[in-house]
Amino acid sequence: MKQQLTAKIEKIMKSNIGSEGFLSFENFLWGCSKIYSVGIKFRNLLYKCRLIKQKKLPCFVISIGNITVGGTGKTPMTMYVAKIIKNLGYKPVIITRGYQGTYKDAQSIVSDGSNFFLDAREAGDEACMMAVSLKIPVIVGKNRYQAGMLAIKEFNPDVIILDDAFQHIALKRDLNLLLCDFTKPFGNFHLIPRGRLREPQAALQRSDAVILTRSDKSDKPDQVIESELFKTKQVFNASHSAFVADLINCQPSFDSTDLKINAFLFSGIADNADFRSTCENMGMKIKGCAEFPDHYWYTKENLIEIYEKYKESGADFLCTTQKDYIKIKELLPDFLSLIRLIVIGVKIKFKPEHKDKFENLITTKFNVYLKTK
Repeated sequence: MKQQLTAKIEKIMKSNIGSEGFLSFENFLWGCSKIYSVGIKFRNLLYKCRLIKQKKLPCFVISIGNITVGGTGKTPMTMYVAKIIKNLGYKPVIITRGYQGTYKDAQSIVSDGSNFFLDAREAGDEACMMAVSLKIPVIVGKNRYQAGMLAIKEFNPDVIILDDAFQHIALKRDLNLLLCDFTKPFGNFHLIPRGRLREPQAALQRSDAVILTRSDKSDKPDQVIESELFKTKQVFNASHSAFVADLINCQPSFDSTDLKINAFLFSGIADNADFRSTCENMGMKIKGCAEFPDHYWYTKENLIEIYEKYKESGADFLCTTQKDYIKIKELLPDFLSLIRLIVIGVKIKFKPEHKDKFENLITTKFNVYLKTK
């Protein structure tokens, strides 16, 4: 029942205004979004008038977030920025909420860059994935200031990167990066729960720069992107670039650049259809799919069912996402020994003319900060 209700709400959030009656569930959600809008505007006003003051960490802080719910590429962008900072010779630490993680302390260290103190269940799938991939300290905590102070105490970082923190305005940031999906930057223009907007569109003005992800999905700019909201900002175009992150029980000579294979997919991400499209674009022939909600925690029964469907489909390989793999690899080792599994990751790729400009933005902002310390 709960899953059916969630699925219905998600469908409405992605849809435009329909012809439902006045007492429809859709209009009920619309009413809830209006109440939510009042609360958000009031909170933002309190900070704008400084009736509630922002806290400041004693280091350079970069925030990465979005204005809609769903996958715009925040985690790949966080990883991209962390690599830039690391390549410049500075020490970054990532702070993330650790969505759906079971960690008990208010703030917890996932990894110090070498050692792991929380697993995927405790830290959350995305936090654990970043720690495994980047080999830099990652901390989880709902209060970003307190988590930041823990980072200062334990790691003395030069830069703290806040993952998914555009709405966390309680903490001051030195560079505020906002990600928007190029194809639908504001969803259906409604606030949650009627739509996908976390805040009114005007909140975009808090950003220092806007990164339009999935900009390769259209040949011409959306009319919304040409609006006044975007004209006052530095705008960068980027896309999601898929790559083979891991191969399980596959031959070392396996050609990962042209995946002309029969595959059965399973995923639990914000847009499972997008994952299927990605695999098709990589050359795969899809023999079947098992789709789950975002951040889904697989059970042993789920994996048995996936395995049975995989065998029935006649596929040669199973294929999943990096975020899903991080959750299953310790759940059922026997499952992994029975299959040939391809793990697909996603990284941010800027348009050539925007890549250097974006990295220069980060470098310039950081150098200005260093001069004013």
